Amino acid sequence: QSFYSGYHSSRLDKRFTLSIMANPKDIKSVQANWKAVSPDLTGLGVDVFTRLFQGRPEYIDLFEGIRLSGPCDNSNPKMREHSLRIMSTLGSWIYTLSDVPVSKGLLLLQGVEHKARRIGETQFKEVFPHLLDSLEKRLGNAVNRQAWTNVWRWILDSLAAGWN
Repeated sequence: QSFYSGYHSSRLDKRFTLSIMANPKDIKSVQANWKAVSPDLTGLGVDVFTRLFQGRPEYIDLFEGIRLSGPCDNSNPKMREHSLRIMSTLGSWIYTLSDVPVSKGLLLLQGVEHKARRIGETQFKEVFPHLLDSLEKRLGNAVNRQAWTNVWRWILDSLAAGWN
């Protein structure tokens, strides 16, 4: 019995979901990358959000506390605080990928919480290239883009249970 029992994804073919997303090799690769960047989650997060806000300046309006506290860069304590909080949450998702019931529970809750803030699939899809770029800036060729893409798709599919 699969971990998708009782859950149907309307966006992705179920066979594709089961065969490509969150497979053990991808999980191991993503977790190794995450472990390598974990000592500076604040810096990683600031880099990700700075890139996101440069590409989509209207998104800063979703983060009023950051916007009102100064520039959207490392000099802004609210930016650093938010970055650390988000990257720590992402870390909890990554570290629990092998424990599917826990991972899916965390992601369901985050999906519900983000829906209330009007943050959904579009925003998560748009943040992903910035996350990859920020990881590659730190880790170079050690980043397995396909593994990250597969895991991110699985994360989005799991978050969607809370958005729907």
